[in-house]
Amino acid sequence: MSTRHSMKIKIQIAITIILSISISVISGCKSIKKENNISNNVQSVSSSPEELVKLFSDNQFGFINLSGQIVIKPQFEYVSDFHEGIAIARTKENKYGFINRKGEWIVPPVYDGVREFNEGLAAVYLSDKGWGFIDLAGNVTVKPIYNEVRNYCNGMAAVCVLGKQDSDPCYYWGFIDKAGGVAVRPQYIGVNDISKDGTAVVRKIPENNLDITIAAVIDKYGNIIIPFNFSMISDPWNGIRVASPIRNTGELKTGLLDSNGKWLLEPVYHVIGNIKDGLVEATIIREGRGYGGILKMDGTWLLEPVHNIVHSFQNNMMVFGDIYKHNSGTDPETTIMSLYDLKGNQLLGGKTFNRIDILTDKLVLCGEYIDSDSPMNTQVYYTDGSLVVPDDTVTSAYSLENGQTVACIGELRNGASWGIPDFVGGWLVQPQYYKILTFNGNRGAGIKITKHDKVTDIIIFVTEIFNRDGSIIYVSPEAHMNYDDFTKAYK
Repeated sequence: MSTRHSMKIKIQIAITIILSISISVISGCKSIKKENNISNNVQSVSSSPEELVKLFSDNQFGFINLSGQIVIKPQFEYVSDFHEGIAIARTKENKYGFINRKGEWIVPPVYDGVREFNEGLAAVYLSDKGWGFIDLAGNVTVKPIYNEVRNYCNGMAAVCVLGKQDSDPCYYWGFIDKAGGVAVRPQYIGVNDISKDGTAVVRKIPENNLDITIAAVIDKYGNIIIPFNFSMISDPWNGIRVASPIRNTGELKTGLLDSNGKWLLEPVYHVIGNIKDGLVEATIIREGRGYGGILKMDGTWLLEPVHNIVHSFQNNMMVFGDIYKHNSGTDPETTIMSLYDLKGNQLLGGKTFNRIDILTDKLVLCGEYIDSDSPMNTQVYYTDGSLVVPDDTVTSAYSLENGQTVACIGELRNGASWGIPDFVGGWLVQPQYYKILTFNGNRGAGIKITKHDKVTDIIIFVTEIFNRDGSIIYVSPEAHMNYDDFTKAYK
């Protein structure tokens, strides 16, 4: 294989990975994966009494509700969570289909891979043919002929075919409509999903320089809206995009484009991050170091770039970080973070930490290193600096979509135990679970490990249903699973 074509294929692979990441963050459509890699996270936040949690028993999966009643008898080799009343299930013959909340097959298990329904259609895979789509009745709407597909987003799905450039294989992306008609011929090395405004970012390799990729914006019919004059273009926020002009060497500079591809903010910034409510994360280089702040759309600073990084920007709060180098030159750099509101007031009572993660509009996770030999000491704080759980053993926390917070004690890689804080200095549910599967404010479910046989690497565990006061409603029979399968099932 020629060096030119080898480099071209490497670039295609790298861009495909980059685009797959950006799509899940920016486009607003559900990110998708091949079924055997679909997340098994069951942290549903529905308050319905018929919320279903998967249950592993007798080496098979079924479902139980939060009253402790088995709704679907364990009978499947694998199940996903329910999404709009439908779940993916796999048979012992390693075939996939879809079931309803009664455990009945609504799409028979005849596929080698499937993805969740989105916009009324689901991607399905046959190993001898490729990827296609079916509707909710199981009818084939798009024949399985594609090397790869992504879920429908705003009425269109990105599809990939294997073509050839001279004698070398090349993967080309385009778009199909819901009837399977080709709307944009597969011709690009990477595409973002169709945005709500009916446009998509596409990428190609220019003929005059096979070492770079360039980006443009097309409409859903394939017409070029913003030409291939950029190294990078983001999906839009109210018609505004982050972009970088084409460069062959030197530092990449970024700015903001309007919907016609004209510069709103000239590309003079080292990095432009999230755009939220008319405010922009931006980083400049000064005296060889990066400094991040918050820009207004007119190019003036809401918060001047006096800190080294903008760590996060959400819930009308910002986390800034300053990086300090130690005199010895051998110790790693230290990052000191601080929390601010949009008016520039420092929160957390002025306290700083080595790490701050915004959980909700009232709660933040803060961590600091006591010494170089100890793990980070982490706590959940209110934004005024008071502790949610006055327990110095808390090591991590995260927030569910309904605002409930779960926290753990112990090291994440060495048997952390998760529980639910009560927000008044203690715990609603004591930290005792490998994973909190779900909690709706009144009842929840968790996986508790009873034994880990290090010799055979077998995990013995139970599923528990609990009340908000920690009392137990149901305990499943002990189940056995090897460590790798267990971590995949309950990752």
